[in-house]
Amino acid sequence: MTRPFARTAGLSVGLLALAACGSGQMPQNYAYRAAADSTTTNGPGLEIRNMHVEHPEEVGGYKQGSDAPVVLTAISSLEQGDVLVSASTPAAASVELVTADGTFQLPPGGASDPADGLLLTGLTGTLQSGSYALVTLVFASGATVDVNTPVSSNPEEPEVNPDFTVPETDSEGEPLTEGGPPPDNAA
Repeated sequence: MTRPFARTAGLSVGLLALAACGSGQMPQNYAYRAAADSTTTNGPGLEIRNMHVEHPEEVGGYKQGSDAPVVLTAISSLEQGDVLVSASTPAAASVELVTADGTFQLPPGGASDPADGLLLTGLTGTLQSGSYALVTLVFASGATVDVNTPVSSNPEEPEVNPDFTVPETDSEGEPLTEGGPPPDNAA
């Protein structure tokens, strides 16, 4: 009478052992990578597109103490435009604004110069493909935007959608509706 129970128990233990073998957290084909190779976020009157730390050239990523370039496109929907005045991150001792003309300018309703970016200097730890660095951007308008910036796992630049247009906004950065500004009192 105990024989069917012993066979069933043995079979159960065997199946459980097989299931456990395949449930490890690091299977051999696992490759650590970011959920995205770049990020896009919004702030008041601003949009930050395709922000990412460039793909590291060395295996193992950017080493502690080294520098890491950050690529981004900043767009202002404000009538007067905006200027990126500073950036910071706990991932580096400092952040330098890298600009083509000495200022990180966002023209009214337009985008920053494609040559403009950031440089994380004096990394406080290793940054490897698939990791993230929280970068805080501060603009002349008073806007502060925190961006969880991925380190790209792709050596190619992400594609930008050429058909995307920046929506028109009012003086406070609110989107305009089709046919003009939103009514003052919608009833």
